Amino acid sequence: PVIEQKKIVVVEAPKPLNLPNASEVEVDNIAYIPLLPHPDSASVDGDIITNSKENEINTSILFDPVINSGIVNIEVLNVKGLQALGIADESIRFSENEKPNEKEVGKVLSYNLNGEIIHIGDNISGNKDFKAGDRIALEV
Repeated sequence: PVIEQKKIVVVEAPKPLNLPNASEVEVDNIAYIPLLPHPDSASVDGDIITNSKENEINTSILFDPVINSGIVNIEVLNVKGLQALGIADESIRFSENEKPNEKEVGKVLSYNLNGEIIHIGDNISGNKDFKAGDRIALEV
């Protein structure tokens, strides 16, 4: 699959008692580096990440910097074959062909192509599914 990755960050969430005007909220693109735990499973060319395996094994791609504060919007263009988009605790390490929802309960959240959200052992159905050509976004 080929996917395009972009991130946008709201630098600081407004405080409840002192809400800023919309013009005071700062939005920036953050430079990021895709980290390939198994470089033989995927390749990176600019903003395009391609699954390198002909057998279509699962490939989890991590990004640096780690999100540790603020509100972050992660948006992906599903060009072909994206199965899920998610977020994981920085302590999680993925094995080759391991699905994110096979990791520790409570440390991974994933939004799957059938619209199902999986987190802390719950499978929440009824959300919109996604397919090739769709943009998928998570705001965390």
